[in-house]
Amino acid sequence: MFKKLLFLLLLVMVGCGYQIVGLGKLPDAKFYLERIINMDKESDFFTLMDDESKMFLNTHNILASKEDYDYSLSLMLSSVNTDSSIVSKTSQTMQTNLTSSVTIVVTDKNGKKVFEKNYTSTNSYNISNNISLNIEERNNAFRKTLKGILLDFLYDFEKAKK
Repeated sequence: MFKKLLFLLLLVMVGCGYQIVGLGKLPDAKFYLERIINMDKESDFFTLMDDESKMFLNTHNILASKEDYDYSLSLMLSSVNTDSSIVSKTSQTMQTNLTSSVTIVVTDKNGKKVFEKNYTSTNSYNISNNISLNIEERNNAFRKTLKGILLDFLYDFEKAKK
């Protein structure tokens, strides 16, 4: 009975076009991370972007060296904005939304632009009385927005190649 129900559920999901996140086809191309540009006033975001994007590409096994790449990748952080809501009883902020805007440009080995798109992602983090903890939470929220942007890029790039 359980097997029949599982099969029926699988059939319904596949039949309606549903895809489980992370199980889609990733690009078979290798990317060389050529340039990271930080247009935001906060200099910490450059290092976070560099580390996170290299780790993301390496985790998905699509990071390549300068000698062995299919496409070069440029990331430009246009802006990082925060939006906090204040609790009226205590006049304190409890949570902040961090919104990152990144433009991704892909060029082939000949320098021809083959893909360009601006992505925006938002993530929330908690505010406390500890400044060090707030900075760590903000940085983690930024990392999460960047991971979401890069994942969206991978699927958009694969779709654009078809």
